[in-house]
Amino acid sequence: MPEKGWLKDLQLQGTTLKLAGMAQSNAIVADLMDNLNASPYIQNVKLGQVAVASPTDKAKSFSLEADFAPPEESKPDNEKKGSP
Repeated sequence: MPEKGWLKDLQLQGTTLKLAGMAQSNAIVADLMDNLNASPYIQNVKLGQVAVASPTDKAKSFSLEADFAPPEESKPDNEKKGSP
């Protein structure tokens, strides 16, 4: 999570990952999207919305959605080494 940004909600529904949070700027939201896109387990990161949280606060609320592809379960050690 980038500095000056924080999550308020994280949900996994099937393979859809939904995030909601706050950030001090649009650039921080963009950094988070870049970080998520760099993960081998997360794909198709989409921005839902960015809005000013309140007229007196500079923080922005945001929502993101992405596809979660969990890693495949690793094979037992004897299968990795070619043992019978």
